[in-house]
Amino acid sequence: MYTIGDINEVLRKAAFGDGAAQSWLAVVCLHMDGVSPETNVVLSEVFSRMAAYHGRNEDAFRVAQLLTAQAAKRHDEGDEERAIDNIAEAMVIYDRLGEAGDPDAPRALDLLIGAARTEGLCEQALDRAKAVETELHGG
Repeated sequence: MYTIGDINEVLRKAAFGDGAAQSWLAVVCLHMDGVSPETNVVLSEVFSRMAAYHGRNEDAFRVAQLLTAQAAKRHDEGDEERAIDNIAEAMVIYDRLGEAGDPDAPRALDLLIGAARTEGLCEQALDRAKAVETELHGG
């Protein structure tokens, strides 16, 4: 699709809302050298979210995966509140993708719930996910 030599053009397209360019940048950001892994994840999440707004399920799935990875890191660092927020948002995304017919989302959601349960975060994350759904859709 694109090459790294196309970066200026890709950035321009992404800035003007091209979902394919945003998605490509999300993947590239995960593999950049010279910056911290945390920066790679944050940049990838930003571009993945942009691309997901175009209805790109693979990008929404990537957002949920990145949130799950961030939750694990935050949990390891003792930041339970942010870990729960990340888990809850990932749960909502996987649930929506499953409802939309994504064949991998139900399994990903089950794995996330299992991991959250193992860490003692499941009930709080489920409560937070329900609150997010209520806030977004009024119930």
